[in-house]
Amino acid sequence: MLKTRVGAGRPDFEDEKEIRAFTEAVQRSTAAENVHVPGNRPYKPEMNVAVTPVSLPSCTACGACEKVCPTAAIAQEDGKMVTDAEKCILCLACIPACPQQARILPPPLLQKTENMLAAFKTVRNKNEVFF
Repeated sequence: MLKTRVGAGRPDFEDEKEIRAFTEAVQRSTAAENVHVPGNRPYKPEMNVAVTPVSLPSCTACGACEKVCPTAAIAQEDGKMVTDAEKCILCLACIPACPQQARILPPPLLQKTENMLAAFKTVRNKNEVFF
């Protein structure tokens, strides 16, 4: 099972306070144009990863992973949950959503991801609002 270490404990009380303040500001606002989000487009190169989270034999095909997938990359086929590698953005939302803990990253990808994110495990970034 993927244990979330990056951003562990978030959102916390301070985050929730900022979210409430942001929500109130949005509700008072009348204009949404001229929003500038920093960065360069495209924000990152397109990912061409053939590996995606997979379902273990203990998967009950309940569809919880399918419901949380933001790109509709997961579907039930022949009683199994299958991930479309073309659509999957590796957000990993499906892994903690599985009540059977039957969704995993293949071990080589899990190790690569853990190594890549290691430097961020203890970093607390400030929330940014683009409004």
